[in-house]
Amino acid sequence: MTYLLFAYFLALSLPLFIRSWRAALAGLRIQALMLALILWLHGDHLAPSPLIALVDMVLFRALFAPWYLKKMAVERGVHAAFDLIPANLFVWTIAAILVMTSFGFSATLSGEYSRSITHLGVACSGVLLALLILATQRAPLGQAIAALTLENGIALFELHAHHHVEWVAQLGLALVYLLSVLTMALLVRRLGMVDDAPEQPADTAIL
Repeated sequence: MTYLLFAYFLALSLPLFIRSWRAALAGLRIQALMLALILWLHGDHLAPSPLIALVDMVLFRALFAPWYLKKMAVERGVHAAFDLIPANLFVWTIAAILVMTSFGFSATLSGEYSRSITHLGVACSGVLLALLILATQRAPLGQAIAALTLENGIALFELHAHHHVEWVAQLGLALVYLLSVLTMALLVRRLGMVDDAPEQPADTAIL
């Protein structure tokens, strides 16, 4: 399972350094697929609640959400060059500190269980990096990607617990996720990029 967590972490972190929203959506797809594989390896995937969670991860998170956000972004004409976080050393340093803090926290929480350290460290990194993206993003597409990254991080936390909610609650969570994607895609389509409008020249700016 460690290699799945490593792949998840790469899908989480690499889009932060690639100036492309397509790469970020591909990262979301890979994250969701890794979640599905981890759930599958738990072995209880034929029970109603895990089965609904598996469908949610594959159908909604891995396939529908990236495809629909991409469709709305293309229709709105979002520029291909897109930074999830500002491309400067200061923000990259903050991201690295958040990752190190995540793994330090998981080591304290897990003790000598190395698998738990990795799992909790990656999950915590996903949550904190998603919050960093939310804090630095002005574009609706970037905020949507951050929100879905946060959802994936929370789902990874839940997988560590090996505890499943009732199937009705799991179905409700899947439907809420789907409605969230539809809402965020609508915002992307209507608002596009905050910075689409040309900046006002400095000599005409209101003091």
